Formats: sequence, structure tokens, C-alpha cells
Amino acid sequence: MPEKTNLDKLKDEMEINPHEYLFRKVKKTAKTKFNCEYRLNLHTSISYWVINIASLLLIFVGIIEIVRQNNTSAIVVLSLVYSIFILVYSLILKSSNNQNIASEMNARATELLHLADQLQPYCNNNNASIDVYRSFSDEYKNILLLSKEKSKRIDYELMKLDFKDYYELKWRHIAYIKVKYFLGFCHYFIVLLLLIFLIILFLWKGEYL
Repeated sequence: MPEKTNLDKLKDEMEINPHEYLFRKVKKTAKTKFNCEYRLNLHTSISYWVINIASLLLIFVGIIEIVRQNNTSAIVVLSLVYSIFILVYSLILKSSNNQNIASEMNARATELLHLADQLQPYCNNNNASIDVYRSFSDEYKNILLLSKEKSKRIDYELMKLDFKDYYELKWRHIAYIKVKYFLGFCHYFIVLLLLIFLIILFLWKGEYL
């Protein structure tokens, strides 16, 4: 007899106790939204520091311009390019609206946890009315409909790491999730390295420009 898949197990669980199935579903959705909130807040924090560090580097460029009065053309060009880059990059980050989306995710996740607390007493009661299940299911759907923004796939994947009892994750899958999560933030480090490289390039080659 072939081994049952996770989907088959969920179907069996729903037939045996739909309230337990809905409880787990609500908990996992809440965790997914909390993951989304954390990820977006992390984006906000890192972008804040990137912009500030970039601004400090621009001040450093200005100091170089004062010190190297004998050749200011390259430094002036660098300062101009740097200023435009910081302006454009900060506008792009601001347009992402991460803080507002994170706040909404937190609100929906909190509502889902409250729903899970109400649903939990019915999980071990196989005789609970199907009408109770439908009522909780409708409330669950209504909470999801209130969400203007949707969680990303990575938030769902991260949720699996916290619910390993429900998912059979191999080490390759776990590594994939963590690497994918990190790659979502790597562009900040690439920007900083690019800016530092530009400064080093102009310090090294500036006298020839």
C-alpha cells in the first residue's frame, strides 16, 4: 500500500475532525502573516540603515572634495551621481509601503489567533455541530477578505519551519527556504558594496579623470 501524502493526511483529518483541521489552518495562516509582518519590518529597518550609511558616505565624498582641491572634477561627478542614486533609491524604498502592509498583516494575524482560541475547545470534540464549523469557517474567510495585501510565498514557506509536525521537510528544503529568504535582502548589501566600490574607484583613479 503506497504511503499517504500530506494532502491525503489532511483530507483524512478533515473527515475525522473538521474543527481540528480548521484550527490548524487558522494557526498556519496566522503564522504566515506574522512572518510577512516580520519580513517587511526587517526590510524597513535595513533600508533605513542603508540610506543612512549611504548618506554618510556621501558626506565622506564631500570631505574628500575639500581635501583634494587640486583635482575636484572627479569628486564633483561622484558627488552628483551619488546624490541622484540615493534620491532614486530612497524613493523606490518609500514606495514599497512596507510599514503599512506590516501593520495590516499584524492586525489580521492577531484576529486569526483570536479565532483559533475560540475554535480550540472544539478540536477534541468529534460530536461538535457542523454548523459550528461553518460559522468559524465563514469568519476565517471574512478575515482573509479584509486583507488588502497578500503574503508572499516565502512567508508561507517559513511557516512550514515552525510547523514541522505537519510537514515532512528534508534538509534540502529547509536550506532552500533559508537561502531564498536571505536572497530577498541581499540587494541592500549589493547596493552598499557598489557605493563603496565607486568611492574606492574614484579615490584610486580620480587623479586621472
